[in-house]
Amino acid sequence: MRGILKAKHSLTIVGSGRSLELLKGELGDRCQYVNMSDYSSVYSKKDFSVAKFLGYFPFYIDEIVKEHIKIKKLVRKEKYERIISDSRFGVYDKKIPSYFVFHQLRFISPVRIKLFEMATERFNYSFLKENFSMFLVPDDKKNPLSGDLSHNLRYFKDNKVEYLGIIS
Repeated sequence: MRGILKAKHSLTIVGSGRSLELLKGELGDRCQYVNMSDYSSVYSKKDFSVAKFLGYFPFYIDEIVKEHIKIKKLVRKEKYERIISDSRFGVYDKKIPSYFVFHQLRFISPVRIKLFEMATERFNYSFLKENFSMFLVPDDKKNPLSGDLSHNLRYFKDNKVEYLGIIS
């Protein structure tokens, strides 16, 4: 974000809660800020189950659709040139380059279930490939920290995935 601002580009940050407040504190009035609720979460190590995840899945999709409608309105109003989405599935516009920053190209449950992992990677790829120009993974390609979350992929194509290296 600092690089975008240093290059004299305008920047609008969409977020919520503590992360948005942190960015406001770091970047001040050099950006525009839009408050948009985060997704509901049922993904916890303590009581995760595939059934629970699948049961909440329609709610996740609904949240993503609502988020995308808000983003489309914002894009029409502000006339953005590109979008960089940090793990927000609905933050894209098919008419402008949209990049998806994500280290979890497949979901891995606390109890590893290969079929579940393959299905979630396939879903992510099928859904995301139509909406995003490129996937940006904040990890090292050769010495990954995220392991199978973003490496050894079955569906994501190398020409659509760029490993950015370790960011923080």
